[in-house]
Amino acid sequence: MRIVLRMLVGMMAVAGSVRAQTAGEILERTAARYLALEQYHFAGTTTVQMQAGGRTETMDLRMQVARSPAGGMRVEVDGPTMQMTYVTDGRTSWMYQPAQRRYVRRPGGASRQEAPDLLQSYTRLASGVEDAALLRVDTLRVGAETVPAYVVAVTYSPQRLPAGTDSLRTTLWIDTARFVVLREERQEHQATSPTGEPMTVAQTTVYTTASTEAPPDSLFVFRPPDGATEVSPQVFFGGGPPDLSGRPAPGFRLPSLSGHPVALSDLKGQVVLINFWATWCGPCQVEMPVLEQLHREFGDDGLVILAINLMEPFDEARAYVLRFGYTFPVLLDIDGAVAQRYRVESVPTSLLIDREGTVVRHLVGMHPEADFRRALQALGFGE
Repeated sequence: MRIVLRMLVGMMAVAGSVRAQTAGEILERTAARYLALEQYHFAGTTTVQMQAGGRTETMDLRMQVARSPAGGMRVEVDGPTMQMTYVTDGRTSWMYQPAQRRYVRRPGGASRQEAPDLLQSYTRLASGVEDAALLRVDTLRVGAETVPAYVVAVTYSPQRLPAGTDSLRTTLWIDTARFVVLREERQEHQATSPTGEPMTVAQTTVYTTASTEAPPDSLFVFRPPDGATEVSPQVFFGGGPPDLSGRPAPGFRLPSLSGHPVALSDLKGQVVLINFWATWCGPCQVEMPVLEQLHREFGDDGLVILAINLMEPFDEARAYVLRFGYTFPVLLDIDGAVAQRYRVESVPTSLLIDREGTVVRHLVGMHPEADFRRALQALGFGE
């Protein structure tokens, strides 16, 4: 009888918390929670299913992210086309590329932005909301615990939708006590895709670990796997070619994944960010979501991002872009002639070209999002 009473009291407490919260308040409290987090450990899986032109592609990706108040951070992503590990204990930082079995070690712990911020989107949950509804209170199994969660359906305003997306529905399972996301389901429809056909993207993220307690120190120690080789930052990130800043950008005309050729001369009067990349390049895989975010934010304000794939077959480049749903234009430098004009010796390499056609920034190797934003701000974006 006592057990039954305790269960009834618990259910009443949860019901009371539901009445006390609107969907908007839940989103605001959750966003504020992520903004204030100084320690955490999240791990889980993301399944992405893309349907376009009668074809369906599915990708499973495992991820882990942890942070300590002492400056420790760990980010791991493990998927079919993206694998990376970033670790810092606040004094030394490591980045490891499993595909190349190589890692780099650098002093200091201030390079946190080199790793993708897998939780950043949750800090903006309450921004640009067009409609939000609290559907119910559910329970989820997270590790060894059963956790009550608000189930909130969200529709964002058109300004918040990714470029090329005409509908997006997000459903979130949010811990009723701690206001952290335990599960996320996204249904997105794009009128066009890199193949020119409509595409539907379904993405489900399930967290098997969602702790806001101090993580164990062992997470912030990097132990090189057997057979891994330490390399210099110059080799790992690329470096060494001449800086083209201040020079006219060499002209080119290249085919695109959409089938329409793109000429740099046709983009005079717009700011162009060129990024040379390849599907096998680990740092490129980390950097491209940053480019997608910039494309979504500033594409309507006159920023053109051209991702130039370096010497890979059309089908490989297309499959990669489809898998991740990137919406910026992707061009194909099949013989590497354009890369040669831009003195590209390693990927990723990025060049920012102003409205007059002059290179204003030449970024070799992977760079944090802050570097791109500072360069764009100097040209009037994000002020």
